[in-house]
Order: sequence, then C-alpha cells, then structure tokens
Amino acid sequence: MPSRNPKSENRNPNAVPGSAPPRVCLCNGGAVTAIRPPFGLRTSHFGFLLRSFLLLLFTLGPASAGGVRLGDLVMVSGARDNQLVGYGLVAGLAGDGDRDPVYTKQTVANMLRRYGITVPPTTLSAKNVAVVMVTADIPPFVKSGARLDVQVASMGDAKSLQGGVLLQTPLFGADNKVYAVAQGPISVGGFIAGTGGPGGATVAQIIDGAIVENEIPTTIVRDNSIELLLREPGFTTAARMAAAINETFTNCAHAEDSSTVRVRIPEGVESSPVDFIARLENIEVNPAIAAVLLFGPAWAGNHHTTLS
Repeated sequence: MPSRNPKSENRNPNAVPGSAPPRVCLCNGGAVTAIRPPFGLRTSHFGFLLRSFLLLLFTLGPASAGGVRLGDLVMVSGARDNQLVGYGLVAGLAGDGDRDPVYTKQTVANMLRRYGITVPPTTLSAKNVAVVMVTADIPPFVKSGARLDVQVASMGDAKSLQGGVLLQTPLFGADNKVYAVAQGPISVGGFIAGTGGPGGATVAQIIDGAIVENEIPTTIVRDNSIELLLREPGFTTAARMAAAINETFTNCAHAEDSSTVRVRIPEGVESSPVDFIARLENIEVNPAIAAVLLFGPAWAGNHHTTLS
C-alpha cells in the first residue's frame, strides 16, 4: 500500500502547479486570506510584493497620516438632534386626494370648526385633500424663528401629493410639546405646487417648510463634566483620546467604556464651557484603524498558513 503524504491532505485544489499554497495575512488580529498571484506572477514574487505592501502600510502609514481632530470623532452628550412629528392636511390635489375615508372627512370638519364653520363630516368630499404625517429633525441649540426641512407622507389612499399645499401643522416632540409649525407648497420629485409634471408620489418634502417656535432645552455640562460620545466606539480609540486630552489638560479625562470619555472642566474655565469644548475639538488623536480585507475571494481555498 502506498504511503500517505500528510502534506498533500490540505492541498488547495485551486493552487497553481509548482507554486506555494495561498497564505493568510494577520491584520489587526483578524485573518485575511491571500488570493492566487494575479497576472501570472510567481508565488514567491507575489508574496514579496504583499509583504512589502503590508510593511509600508503598518510602519510608514500611521506616521504619515497624522492625527485626526477630536471634534471629528465624537459628539458631545446632550448636543443631539431631536425628532418632531405632526398630523396635517394637504389641500389642492385636484381629485388625487383620499377617497373619502372617515378620518379624512373628520379631519376636514375639525379644521373648518376652528374657523367657525360647522359641517357634518358625512357631507364633505375628500377628493381634493389628503391626511398626512409630517416629520422633521431639529438640531440642538436651534433658536425660535429658525427654519427646518420637513418630510410629508400620505397616511390615507391618496394617489399623489403633487401640486398640493400643506396646511398649518404643529410638530410635536416626544414630550408632546409643540416645537415647530410646518406649512407651505410641497415638492414631489422636483415639482412644487402649481408647476405640474409627470407622475406622482405620496411622499414629499418642504425645504425650510417649518418655523421653530420653541427651543429644545439642552444640557451639556453635568457635575462640572462633559461626556464625549465616540461616533465609532472602540476601546483603543477611547483610551488614546483620554490620553491626548490629558496631555493638554492634566488629569481631566478618563475613558469610561468603548464609547464614552468623561472630561472634567478644569478650574478657571467653568464659566466658559463653549471655549473649553472648542479647545477639546482641536486636539489631535490617532484613532485605531479597523482591519481592512485586502484579499480573500471565495475560491482562494481552505489552506491557511501564516504569512512569513
């Protein structure tokens, strides 16, 4: 009986005859499978080129890349957007509105009652109007009088919102308080009210269609500290961030977890948190680089060895 060669049991069926098997490169702790040498390159030449590239990437790369502004990596806890939502009517749809559902008629009757007109809902026609949900995002620190973009979506069975006008609609926050009011001609696929155009849609928008009525209270300083929330959580990046801050402001920062760095406001700047945050944002940090898949097609085979 012929002897079995243990080296041949893991041979890659896709390997090029006379060449070494595909290899695995370890990148930031994760295994990355190398592909078959392209363009007719011999395995030895391809391995040399790959090793040279990896050496350049992991030695010269970080030094030449420099740091990244801390302000581009984090957001300040408390300084975030909030969502608003409202229920309203779009009028002027020329027969493309709702097909007389009960809630649409009742909404029209309720609106007319606000103007002193009392009409039984059953006597109304809803073909020229549509009930809609209106949504918007309000950024932090936005003051009364600022404008927001809003999105409008049909709630009933209207054919199209094209050519319609949104009637005054209050927008509520999660606390059921009104923070903005939306109104105006809506834009569907680039066409605004009165301009016509082919087709139709039941989702639309109004650029600068809402006016902010009340500012949402925002608190960014708690117990004389601020929290920096990483946009891309990572223990290494959080630790490097705290160390970089402590180089500028001694013993002021520590990483609480992979996504949070707590910074104590130093003495003397307690009354100027905005200036302190501005200085923090300009500190440079070298964030951890995630593993990047260089090579690894499905046909590379199952033979795995260490790139050397």
